Amino acid sequence: MRIGVVADTHGDDFAIAEVLKAAGKVDAWIHLGDNFRDGAGFSKNGAEVYAVAGNCDFFGNTERVICLDGVRIFACHGHTYGVNGGTARLGYRAEELDCAVALYGHTHVPDIDEGPDMLILNPGSPTKPRRGAPYTFAMLTTDGKGGVDSEIIRIF
Repeated sequence: MRIGVVADTHGDDFAIAEVLKAAGKVDAWIHLGDNFRDGAGFSKNGAEVYAVAGNCDFFGNTERVICLDGVRIFACHGHTYGVNGGTARLGYRAEELDCAVALYGHTHVPDIDEGPDMLILNPGSPTKPRRGAPYTFAMLTTDGKGGVDSEIIRIF
């Protein structure tokens, strides 16, 4: 199963179109907030969309657990876990919820931390990257047996 992961789109329809073009066939999308309503734009090809609210969204849940293809995924924007200072709190919360994957946004900087028991991933931002990062989103690929591969995809 191919799962697109995007965050911090901030209402940029052009960037959303570029992400969709670069992603190709995707079975599901996870939007990690900061204009989580943009998630609706990712359902164009029939893909299921799961979204959480970010610090720039005025309402909505800021975290959720999603089960896809046998993988438990903790999705949040990250601001409530202090991700600007590291991902330890985020990882502890995902572990507490028995998740194999923890996804977050907020920093606008892509990052993959593949530990022995958990994958922690930030897809970066396709609209407003920070700290010299490229414009990005991420792709998760599951194998149906609990395994997950991850990739950061650059769009510009």
